[in-house]
Amino acid sequence: MRHFIIDARAKPAAQVRREMQPVMMVGLALMAASGLLIFMGGAEAYYAGYWFRLKMVLFATAVTFQFTVNRAIASAPAERFSPAVRRITGFATLVLWFGVGCAGRAIAFF
Repeated sequence: MRHFIIDARAKPAAQVRREMQPVMMVGLALMAASGLLIFMGGAEAYYAGYWFRLKMVLFATAVTFQFTVNRAIASAPAERFSPAVRRITGFATLVLWFGVGCAGRAIAFF
């Protein structure tokens, strides 16, 4: 793990994104497939709940943000965007994906 962190910091963000793209796509496919299977077990009950609908809105927003804004900024040359813009974009991406996870976890409790 330490070896990857050192290598990732030495590479430009665009290169790291290109290398991680297959892993991200497999992760998204697995997440969508497993979520669909869980949803099919109680679709009416899930859809009636506030937390499920919030999760779906956050999921759609996170996927859209990931494949538009995040991709554009991460794939751009390093000098095109300031480090602050890159950090804000990364933070927004994390907030959206953690929001999806937290809303999904809240489904079981509320």
